[in-house]
Amino acid sequence: DPDIVADRVSTLADDVGVDAPRVTVVRAEAANVAVADGYRGSRLVVSTRLLSLPEADRDAALRHALVRLRTRDPLLVTAVLPAVAVVETVALLATLLVGRRGERTAGDRRVNRIHGYEPDRERVPAWAYTVAGVLCWALLSPAWVPAAVGDRLTVAGGRRDADAAVARAGGGERTGLGNAVAFASDAAGAADWPPLLDRLSFVSMADGETGRVRGTSRQEARIRLARLRSKRAL
Repeated sequence: DPDIVADRVSTLADDVGVDAPRVTVVRAEAANVAVADGYRGSRLVVSTRLLSLPEADRDAALRHALVRLRTRDPLLVTAVLPAVAVVETVALLATLLVGRRGERTAGDRRVNRIHGYEPDRERVPAWAYTVAGVLCWALLSPAWVPAAVGDRLTVAGGRRDADAAVARAGGGERTGLGNAVAFASDAAGAADWPPLLDRLSFVSMADGETGRVRGTSRQEARIRLARLRSKRAL
């Protein structure tokens, strides 16, 4: 029930010290929660899969989102998200072009030539795709570098800082957060989670190629989990 979730978020928001955001519950297999902030106010987008977790784990994930809201990181990320999404899309295209190879093998071309399907030569040689991709990267670099640094510092760093804040709330919160991170990162359903919400989310659902383009670690969730489950203070 969305009203029950909103009541729980309101209680946790009072504890964290922020105004309770609006809550949207989405039916998704991904166990995740995203927090967006802007001139229209803040909003939590919570998946039904996350709400199925044990209460302590679910509350720890919701608290994590609210702590990020308190730091104002989501406000910055939400503001620059359209521009960063364009940079990421062009970077993915450039990477695809650089890595593109001829789709037809020598055997394919020989068979096609025998049957008269197409000429022996490739319509567009593979090197042309590589050159186009390198040029795209060269033109994109001035925008990509700050975007990648921002992903490292604001997004990944913001998640780690929120981990530490939740862990300091108590042993139960630290354990619950570790359980939620472990479940969210291992559960299926990443394709269900809207890509635009990924930078605003509790756990990144991006695939490996997107992570490389962003310059972020593919092991981010495992590193966070290791820190949460270590005996050292965060």
